[in-house]
Amino acid sequence: MQAANCPDAKALFLQAQTFLLAEEKFNCALMQRILNEEESVFLILNTDSDKKDAPCPVQIAGVFSYNIGKSLSAFIPDMNEEIKKELALFFKDKKIHSITGESSCVSKLEAALCNVNFYKERRARELFLMEQTCGAVCKPAFGVVKECSLSDGNLLMPLQVAYDTEEEISPWKKIPPAAERMVLDKTLRTLTVFGIFYKDTFIAKANTNAQTKNFVQLGGVYTKKEFRGKNLAAALVCAIAYKARAEGKKTILFVRQKNISAIRSYTKAGFTLAGNFKIVYFR
Repeated sequence: MQAANCPDAKALFLQAQTFLLAEEKFNCALMQRILNEEESVFLILNTDSDKKDAPCPVQIAGVFSYNIGKSLSAFIPDMNEEIKKELALFFKDKKIHSITGESSCVSKLEAALCNVNFYKERRARELFLMEQTCGAVCKPAFGVVKECSLSDGNLLMPLQVAYDTEEEISPWKKIPPAAERMVLDKTLRTLTVFGIFYKDTFIAKANTNAQTKNFVQLGGVYTKKEFRGKNLAAALVCAIAYKARAEGKKTILFVRQKNISAIRSYTKAGFTLAGNFKIVYFR
């Protein structure tokens, strides 16, 4: 069921928030879409026949988001045979370019949908979820930590392009510069971006990419290669986490499991390992 099109949409979105709350840290982007009551949010429902006269006579069995970019993220605690059939029916005429979420949930989703769509290639990215469990103050070796605004877009753009290229944000597909700039400008307008300003330009950046009532999800961390190993990433992460704590929120981030240097940097900034996350790309 598409939550936004339900007559009791408000009640359903509130139920979905409660349903996802225990796993919110793994599903910040999904929770943000629920909070915004977006049309990309779908619910898997168990109808309670004993409460047909109630304003919202349903029980949520799962929630997922499927957007125009054909990206799927979901929280489905009990992937039973009935739910597998419902998912297969829903996606039988739809393409999926990526599945994101807690590792075991992604594996179950992929298994449930393996016979629905055929893809020639698959690429999986294994990540750690890290959560800041103690506040830390990290100062960069040089430069100034600055909270960025829309007017900083031109100076930040080279870092954005380099980040997308190095991290392979969209495997098998090159993102047009105009699209990258639109994403950057939207991030500067609606989220939080910090940069290290040095000699009239930015040499490192980091931003939030999702915010909920309880968590801030951090991403887009990038430092120019010639400035790495100078505590710049840790300084940016600390700055964003400090702002989040002032708002009563915890900070999380994802890091590739093989990126030992980044894990060390985030550990210095007070982050600890909190779980496994996976992104699977298809084409």
